Amino acid sequence: MNADTGVILYAKDVHARCWPASTTKIATALYVLEKKGEGLDEMALASKDALHSVHSYTRLAEGSKHPPYRLEHDGTMIWLKPGEKISLASLLHGLMLSSGNDAGNVLAEYVSGSIDRFCEELNLYFKQHGINETQFVNPQGLHHNDHWTTAHDMAQITRLAMRHPFFRELVQTTRYLKPQTNLQPEQYFVQHNRLLKPGPHYYSKAIGVKTGYHARAGFTFVGAATHEGRTLIAGVFKCQESHDRYRDVIKLFDAAFAEKKICRTLYARESDLFTHRTRGTTGDLKAVLKEDAVLEYYPAEEPEFRAEIQWLAKDFPLHVGDHVGNLRCIDAKGNVLLQKPIFSTTVISKTWWAIGAHFCSTHKTLCMALFLGSQVVLLLYYFIKKHKKVAHR
Repeated sequence: MNADTGVILYAKDVHARCWPASTTKIATALYVLEKKGEGLDEMALASKDALHSVHSYTRLAEGSKHPPYRLEHDGTMIWLKPGEKISLASLLHGLMLSSGNDAGNVLAEYVSGSIDRFCEELNLYFKQHGINETQFVNPQGLHHNDHWTTAHDMAQITRLAMRHPFFRELVQTTRYLKPQTNLQPEQYFVQHNRLLKPGPHYYSKAIGVKTGYHARAGFTFVGAATHEGRTLIAGVFKCQESHDRYRDVIKLFDAAFAEKKICRTLYARESDLFTHRTRGTTGDLKAVLKEDAVLEYYPAEEPEFRAEIQWLAKDFPLHVGDHVGNLRCIDAKGNVLLQKPIFSTTVISKTWWAIGAHFCSTHKTLCMALFLGSQVVLLLYYFIKKHKKVAHR
């Protein structure tokens, strides 16, 4: 998916429901930034409930009274302690680099007052942004039957998150030193995403985003990469081996970045003529481009669009070379892909009849007074002439 336009370059089973595992944390970070983006220095208090953990089989057992956000002993943690005070910025680094499930719970509880409330707000946020194939019941991605998404939605969620400068910086960070807290010393958080680190899966164009894994989800990954000003998002789910996700995402990126941009001339300067019928003038308005209207796109992102002329309201007379409108190409979502000015090729004036009509419409009182005055003059002339005829007899 193109991160800027939302155009999908390639898709396979993108609407099939799947378990996201820790890619869930992309959505958690997004919503935290939506609500607290200007207050990342605020300190959150880690509660016992947010940090309480049990065995996975206990948590998921039939009839279990544990909430969907309950942590598991063998899940990834940054090992927060009850009563620990830690900044939202540090928690976000622990969430996205070290994949701390405990960081996700503490963030959710702080931002919304309770973890359940956070998930309710998050699901509502999805609906408000047209993300309709996702339902999350916890902020970290531990397995639950009611916690699911699709590859399409995860790409959309990541696209929204990438609009936050802090998020873009966060997911590119490979190592972060968490400051000392009231209960623990300094601690390093290390990035899990192997596209960003030296090794067999390093990818120089990569700029994030998040890995995930649990036994039922398999290996999951949403990545982002940029090349020559073009930022792409790729997501893969249900991978059998860890290296599969990196290999497949790199193949997707390489195939897209290998494309050569197409330059398609839609309308040619000075040869394509645009005509606009005008009333009360000495002729129709005719206009041309002063430069070709060229639409550039990559083959996998060829847009569907319509072309229209946006005529500008102008006062007459018009002269050769006056800017009289704009040629616009608009895609199916209403985005303007291309806009070029067009210029008059003729001199056009209003007719005398149109000038008179315009004068009357803009000076109604004066024209009415002149009309009534002329009627009075005609009546006086009529009576004077009639009086002279009577006197002559």
